[in-house]
Formats: sequence, C-alpha cells, structure tokens
Amino acid sequence: MTDTTETLNDLIEIARDGKNFYEHALTEVKSPELKALFTEIAQSKAEIISALSSQVSAAGEKPAEQGTFAGSFRKYYTDVKTSFASKEREEVTYVSELEEQEDRLLHALERAVNEHATLDAQASLRSQLEKARATHDRMRDLKHRMQAAH
Repeated sequence: MTDTTETLNDLIEIARDGKNFYEHALTEVKSPELKALFTEIAQSKAEIISALSSQVSAAGEKPAEQGTFAGSFRKYYTDVKTSFASKEREEVTYVSELEEQEDRLLHALERAVNEHATLDAQASLRSQLEKARATHDRMRDLKHRMQAAH
C-alpha cells in the first residue's frame, strides 16, 4: 500500500466514523430538524467515503471497510454522557460531540492535502476538504447557538 492509499484509507475510516455517528445520533434525538440535518450529513459522509474509495480502488488497493476504535469510542462515550444529562441537554451533547467528529475529519483532510497526497489525489482531497469545512462550520455554529440557548 502506498502512502497515498494509506492516507486515503485513514480518511475513509474517519469519514465512516462520522457517518456511523450521525446515523446513530439521529435515532437518539427528538428534534425533526436535527434528524433531517443528521440524515443529510450522514449522506454527505457516504459521498466522501465513495469518492475516496474510488481513488483507492483505482490505485489497485482495497478501500477501508470499517471505522476506527476512536470513532466507536466517541459514539459510546456520548451515549454515556447523555444518559447523565438533562433531557434539554441531550441534543446539545450530541451536536457538540458530532462537531468534535467534524474537527477530526477536517484536520485529517488538511494534513492529507498539505503533507501526504500525491498530485493525482490533490483535486479530490481539496474538494472533500471544502465539503468537510462547510459541514464543520455548520455544526460549530449550531453547537454555539444551542449552548447559548441552554
């Protein structure tokens, strides 16, 4: 496996962590608006996974099929954290932890663009980076609004 395909597979795993976390969170929140947002973002993560997987396959390698331990741990940590939170704070907790997951993907993509990617992967990674940055900013702003309201 080349450095580039290894980096792409790391990104696939992190994006899959996000997708799985959003899918889980949408079953836990009550707000129809949050459910719709989480569904939309989970779909966006699926698109990132698909795009990066295509690049790995085109290089003759096998794309990552699972997430990471860190991603699974964050999801379960959030479940435990919300079990101790008031009902009003549960959704804020999910949004806050999902925003942290967005940080993780954003920083990994930034590192990949700046340090690891070959010229062939640059265009796709930059495109995925812009999508991730927009989602991160959206979740960060939502988190701040929700925290201010509580």
